[in-house]
Amino acid sequence: MEKLSKSVKKRLRELDEIAYEKELKQYLEELYRHFEEWKQDKLDTLELNEFIHKYYNRNSQEAYKSFVYSDLNLHLARAVLNDLLKLEEIPDEVRGDISKLLELGKEEDE
Repeated sequence: MEKLSKSVKKRLRELDEIAYEKELKQYLEELYRHFEEWKQDKLDTLELNEFIHKYYNRNSQEAYKSFVYSDLNLHLARAVLNDLLKLEEIPDEVRGDISKLLELGKEEDE
């Protein structure tokens, strides 16, 4: 891979943060729906508590670990795969690398 310019690196970090926020938003929207069910007495307090623990202990922590510790290209490929970003948003300089990772992911699923 060629050396990336500062502006491309900055854009990749921005996209990474956007993907992280979108992922967290999905989890929070799911949690919010559970709170609404609880307010309507469709869910008891213990069940809601389980969903809160699931969100905190699994969803948000996994998203955070992926955001902080994953290789940037892998995280961006995962974001594209999960429809958090579009491949076209990825700068040209690394889009080919991301596409290759997506292809590898597809092969593993088969």
